[in-house]
Amino acid sequence: MKDKLEEILKIYEENHLDFYYMHSKEELDNYKNKLIKEIGLNSKEDLFYIIKRILKYMLGNLDTHTNIRYGKNKSSGLEFEILNNDLYTIRTSEEFKNYNYKKLIAINNIDINTIKKEIEKITRYSTKEELEGEIELCINCNQLDRLPLFRNCSTLTYTFEDGTNLNYDTTKDYSIKYKIGDNCSYRIEGNNIIFTYLSCMEPQPGYMKEVVEKLKQEFNNNKIDYFTIDLRYNRGGNSAIINPLLDFLKNSNLNIITLVNKYVYSSGVIAVKDLKKLNSIFIGTGIGATFNHFGDNTTITGNIDGEEYRIPISHKYFYLDDNNELDAAITKEELKSLNKDKLKLQVFEPDIYIEENIDTVRENRDLYLEELNNYIKSKQKHR
Repeated sequence: MKDKLEEILKIYEENHLDFYYMHSKEELDNYKNKLIKEIGLNSKEDLFYIIKRILKYMLGNLDTHTNIRYGKNKSSGLEFEILNNDLYTIRTSEEFKNYNYKKLIAINNIDINTIKKEIEKITRYSTKEELEGEIELCINCNQLDRLPLFRNCSTLTYTFEDGTNLNYDTTKDYSIKYKIGDNCSYRIEGNNIIFTYLSCMEPQPGYMKEVVEKLKQEFNNNKIDYFTIDLRYNRGGNSAIINPLLDFLKNSNLNIITLVNKYVYSSGVIAVKDLKKLNSIFIGTGIGATFNHFGDNTTITGNIDGEEYRIPISHKYFYLDDNNELDAAITKEELKSLNKDKLKLQVFEPDIYIEENIDTVRENRDLYLEELNNYIKSKQKHR
């Protein structure tokens, strides 16, 4: 396993923009040996865990794209979300419907806060919202066995605050039914168009341009004063897809509003930056990454003991320049020449903050849309 560890670390060293931008090779070796002594390196599970710890040490909070991925995600049948620092079930499969809207306090008699700290050890994050999303992902997609705490556990016992317990079989894949809207779709509500942008992708080339042409017709046929882009849950894709829409908005006199939540990531974050330049008002929460980050990945695959693993690796460092424009360092020399201010976290904050709780989730209220309507009404009232 030690040879395999060295082989994989060599891949990061040779392909990352600058794998040693935070720590030297000597510091890496010392940290690696410390982990091996502490954890052991006797299985592929040990190997993957140690690599994740090393990536966190070496790349810090500016590179959450470079990673090692393995195994298949399975739905646990229980979807948890962190609300006010506590984990609640917000959606379940039919089998577990009696456990919806419950607060989780322990798994296998291990306090949930201890588990969250263990997940944090292998999680790189640039915002607290990103950390929350990664904790949710680990539990929702049945990845707890990647932690030494739950190694080889085929059964988990969830303990909820109301005293109920659920014995869960981790070998099964439970399905949760979701209602997902169409990407690049829109609807008109009064004098506001709400445009849903779930990912920075389009079903076929040129689709966004076609949608923009339809939007132009809508503006000709209706009195539209506001344009709302719903970016919630946008995990990225191709950052250029949105350009035809941005060009259209840039040449309009519309009041632009953007809805965001903690799941906005990667190219979704670049869309936030582009919309800020158009003086959009933002309603929602913090997002899943900072404006400055390593990205533009290529993926290298490998195999160990019959299991495939995937290694996405960042080749560029994106940052906001002195004019608040997105720029990128594409060589190690360019990265080293950057002012240290360009390596400080450039964090997004919404103009109007939304804070959900388990009661609003249970009542199926969309606080984002409620606040959007309140904002438009207040603007119209003061005209």
